[in-house]
Order: sequence, then C-alpha cells, then structure tokens
Amino acid sequence: MKACADVLVIPSLHDNFAYVVIDEKTKKAACVDPVEPEKILRKIENMNVDLEYVLCTHHHYDHSGGNIRMKELKKKIKVVGSAYETTPGVSEKVYDSQIIRLGTTNKLRRKRAPKMDAQEKPNRQTSKWLRVTRDRSHDELESTRMCNEINSLYKENFRNFSIFQGSCL
Repeated sequence: MKACADVLVIPSLHDNFAYVVIDEKTKKAACVDPVEPEKILRKIENMNVDLEYVLCTHHHYDHSGGNIRMKELKKKIKVVGSAYETTPGVSEKVYDSQIIRLGTTNKLRRKRAPKMDAQEKPNRQTSKWLRVTRDRSHDELESTRMCNEINSLYKENFRNFSIFQGSCL
C-alpha cells in the first residue's frame, strides 16, 4: 500500500516532538505542536512545501508555546485547536470527528481514544489522537509510512495507542 503522506518527526524542547505531515501530491503541509517554530521552518525551508496548518494538540506550553510565533512568521497559516479548551493562538476550533483536508489525498480527523489505565502512563487519564487517512469514501487507511516512523519512536511507551498522545486533534 502506498502511503499518502510523509511525516517529519522533529525533536522539540528536551522531551517532546513536533511533526510535519506533508501531502505527497500537492506538498501541502500541517505541523503538529510546533513549540519551536523557527526549528520547524528551518527543517522544511528547502523542501518546497506549503505549510497551511498548525495543529495544536492541547493548551500546555510544550505543545502550544509556538502557536503565536508561528502566526507571526507565517501570516496566512491557520492554527487549529480543540473547541473544548482555550489554547493560545488558535484561529480555528475543531470538534470531535471534524475533518480538516490536507492537499487532495489526506484528511486529518480529530478523534477520541479510549481511556488509558493510569498505571500504563502516569498523569494521562484520557487520550485523543490525530489520524491521517486517504481520502476515499468508506475506506480510510492510515498512512503506513507515517505510522511506521512514529510508532517506532513510541514502541515502548505507547504500544497500544495511536500517535500524538494527549488532548490532541
């Protein structure tokens, strides 16, 4: 199966990651949690991508701290966050199961995940995630390349859960 998106995994701060999801066909991109916006922009500057969205997983500084700065650096960017909380710099709020289109082949969907056992991951009682899918009716397929890359990073910590842990899009 051919993947529908490339994903860059970019270490942020001391213990976090930001992600850039790139539609392979159109080179439209979305950045997830760009707490260090300059670092993100340096990483993609020679890739010929059009960064359309910031997808902020939740309001904590280590995820949302770069939203306002990213808007200063990229005037037309849309900063998307949860409608269920107040997050700095958000210009578009999304609800559960709401879809954001990225390019022509990808949909980004806000979904809820099942409750986590507190013993598995301390201080995280609930979890939500972002899912990237091909744009096909009745047949949503996760991006294989994206899942493989990110799941390898989180193999030990998140083996039973999807990517982008936290109160995510």
